[in-house]
Amino acid sequence: MTIAIKRAERDLTARELQVLVLIAAGGTDATIGAALFLAPTTIKSHVYRIALVLGTTTRTQSVAVAIRRGLIT
Repeated sequence: MTIAIKRAERDLTARELQVLVLIAAGGTDATIGAALFLAPTTIKSHVYRIALVLGTTTRTQSVAVAIRRGLIT
């Protein structure tokens, strides 16, 4: 379990962490994209990768796991 946590911390990029913080704040793909000057489809790709790295299936799970692991506050 500890290895997976360290791997997740290492594998999330700075941009993915930015997206994760904005998801936690309630952002949609469109609003996150506008805030970061990216297309909503790019945000969807980031959301998919975040879920893959964290081993989650929903945005809510991703945020909960990230908070538990101390990746976001």
